[in-house]
Amino acid sequence: MLLCMLFCSLFIVAAGHPSLIPASRAQSDSQYSLQVGAWGDDASTGSMGVQAQIRTRIYAIHKPSSMEAFWVGENLNNDAFVQFGYILLPAGDYCAEGVVAGDEPNCIGGSVHVGVTDAIWFWEYYPNARVNNYYSGLGPSGSAGSNSTWHLYSIVPNSLDGWDFLLDGKKVSTVALHSWALSGDPVYAVAEEVTTSPVASGVLGPVEFWNLAYLKQDGWHQVTSLTGLAGCGISTPDCNIAIPYGVTVKGPDYMVAGTGM
Repeated sequence: MLLCMLFCSLFIVAAGHPSLIPASRAQSDSQYSLQVGAWGDDASTGSMGVQAQIRTRIYAIHKPSSMEAFWVGENLNNDAFVQFGYILLPAGDYCAEGVVAGDEPNCIGGSVHVGVTDAIWFWEYYPNARVNNYYSGLGPSGSAGSNSTWHLYSIVPNSLDGWDFLLDGKKVSTVALHSWALSGDPVYAVAEEVTTSPVASGVLGPVEFWNLAYLKQDGWHQVTSLTGLAGCGISTPDCNIAIPYGVTVKGPDYMVAGTGM
């Protein structure tokens, strides 16, 4: 499987200015994305949607150059990529909805204040995962629920030929600027630490993922197996740094990823 398709990126709102500063996936060799998780079985390839339950784990992110995210996603057969989950960020103000074209980020939807221990949902959509053009959205403070609570994250096609993002069955956001497409790989769920340092924090997770499922014309199907994965993201796929995290697959529908696995 192509680990280079896995990544996470968001924007920080510059204080007192509407312009944005990319907080991750910088076009620099100093950007690292450490990922652990699991793929579903091959039958999930060609799906038109994906979902998983993720248990919220909340703790402070103290390093301004780091963030941690837990998400479910798909590599699409038109070279696009879509993901939805929750994220832990350093305290501050962030763009609620943004778009990056090349190296030009733009905030198009207000701002969100993130507290010291605050978990919020997020999504990202890349029309072409090999090009640094993408869209993103952040939920309000506390939108990923309280610590140790389970929540269902779903990505489904919408009536406007884009994607809807559903949290516990309720639509929280959408991207309708590009056509949806079938997945080109099996669906997967990931715990991820993004940092500008080649040394991991060592505190990622552990976070539980349950009931990874995919949508086809005849409805939702639960994956019948999980295959663990670990690696670096698209910015430095051969980063050659120690990843102090792992994944424990405890059955065909349950896994734990992060510290101590």
